[in-house]
Amino acid sequence: MTASADASPPSASLPLPANQPAHRVRLKPKRDASVQRRHPWIFSRAIADVAALGRRRSAPPPAAGTTVRIETHDGRPLGVGAYAPTSQIAVRVWTFAADADAERPIDADFVAARLARAIASRRRDGLRDDDVPRGGRRVHAPSAGRPGGVVD
Repeated sequence: MTASADASPPSASLPLPANQPAHRVRLKPKRDASVQRRHPWIFSRAIADVAALGRRRSAPPPAAGTTVRIETHDGRPLGVGAYAPTSQIAVRVWTFAADADAERPIDADFVAARLARAIASRRRDGLRDDDVPRGGRRVHAPSAGRPGGVVD
């Protein structure tokens, strides 16, 4: 992965609200199929480059845990994820472009809503909180829409 200031689609050059990602991760050609199928991981070898967006082009590279916009090789949005520059799983997807909450800022309210959704899903499946054995997993990250996090 290398940082790059290559040509971006016009929308990427507009100023971004403070609560939106300041960086984008652009994938290599033909490396977006798994994300299109809603796989929540993007491996480092699938990334063409990482760059700052809008007027923030001189920003330093994103730190671990930074929320980044995920794009196809030609700049089409795929979603938003948490960046991990030293991991083989370089991005864990928070939300996909087609999701109802795709434009929602990734903040405490977003995480709380995802946790509530995971708990509601457990209850729909007939699992109660007291059904989880001591030391059991209550929330599993991928099924809860929470990349890299579990609640035991």
